[in-house]
Amino acid sequence: MLAVEGAIDVVIELNSLSKSHNMAGWRVGIMTGARERIDEVIRFKSNMDSGMFLPLQLAAAKALELEQDWFDEINLVYFKRKKEF
Repeated sequence: MLAVEGAIDVVIELNSLSKSHNMAGWRVGIMTGARERIDEVIRFKSNMDSGMFLPLQLAAAKALELEQDWFDEINLVYFKRKKEF
């Protein structure tokens, strides 16, 4: 969505790390967009909960630094499992 011209001003893009980074059940994701839009969400969200367990946040940040070879390796594992069934 953010690739569309002008979208950065009005769009917030949300992505989960559940499947892409093997963090299913962790409830970790990414929010991307204009700072003003993100601040609005944070202001609202801070009234709903108190945040996420810090070690999960740190693990997610580390996962976002993974190189392509990690994804290639894990996809090979999944491909082999798929062939076995």
